[in-house]
Amino acid sequence: EMCGWEFGVTESVSCVILVGFSVDYVVHLGEYYTESNFKDRYNRIREALKQIGISIFGGAVTTLGASIALYFCTIIFFNKFAILITSTISYSLLYTLTFFTACCLIIGPEGDTANVKVYLLRCFAFCKRKYGKKNEKAEDNKKNSSDCSKPNISPAENTGKSSPEVNHKDLNLQVDNDSSSDHDKKKKRAENLEPNLEKVEVESCE
Repeated sequence: EMCGWEFGVTESVSCVILVGFSVDYVVHLGEYYTESNFKDRYNRIREALKQIGISIFGGAVTTLGASIALYFCTIIFFNKFAILITSTISYSLLYTLTFFTACCLIIGPEGDTANVKVYLLRCFAFCKRKYGKKNEKAEDNKKNSSDCSKPNISPAENTGKSSPEVNHKDLNLQVDNDSSSDHDKKKKRAENLEPNLEKVEVESCE
């Protein structure tokens, strides 16, 4: 029970709706505090109150003014909802402009402290440096292994004078010349032997 009320449908619906009202002002003030261009706490909270403080106060006043009309309703649901919303908005405004503001001024983050975006960028840069070097080393090792697997190029190929194919052709020509010279020698021997054979035949006939 709360103020003699039982926790029923009205209280359940009111609690679900009033959760946003209870944290709305603190979230807006904290966002302006973290997004400030200043680095120190005093100037940050001062700029946040200057930029969004008036809007927070104006929103609270208009919400309270709208909830006052619900006090004159005869339906119990709207009457209870008016009590809950006025108390929630009042405590939220008081907490935002007093306690939360004092906490930001005393122990609020300075510089890039508690800035998730900066931490993510630093983490990404660290991972890039760490794993980028490993990838570069792996690529260098691949290049070195590919260079070792390539055949050695002869100086003749580097200078462009002659190639192994031309050398093979020269060898083939030399072999052909040698075979032709051998054939000529055999032919000359046969020619020299023919007169001797004729003499032998004539002597045998006599």
